[in-house]
Amino acid sequence: MSPQALICTHAQIMNAPIFVCSTGILAAATPASIVVPDEATYVVFDRSNVAQYFFAKKDAVAAVPSTLDNTGVSAVVSPREWYLGAPATGRTISIITDTSGVGLIVTCSFATGLTTGTGTDRTIGY
Repeated sequence: MSPQALICTHAQIMNAPIFVCSTGILAAATPASIVVPDEATYVVFDRSNVAQYFFAKKDAVAAVPSTLDNTGVSAVVSPREWYLGAPATGRTISIITDTSGVGLIVTCSFATGLTTGTGTDRTIGY
């Protein structure tokens, strides 16, 4: 079977990673900071154990929520992928966990764009 047959009209596949970073083994309530490569526009998160979770926040220190926070500034629990915006310098991703995620390793795979399954210009982003 041709791999192209597996790509539907709206599917998007991340370009090969340009940079991959790891948090190392996470400790409870200890944020890890990942530097975003200057040319990156997308990041995909992977974790060593899907039964454990983590919180991530872009360009700020992530915190484990302990109460209701409806201010719009909470960290995201176990994100899958993010669009980071146009390439820029000085960006970071902060990752933290509580006691349920101790020992978890999170990797961030950065890419410059996505490839879609159809169309004449199949690369989105840079």
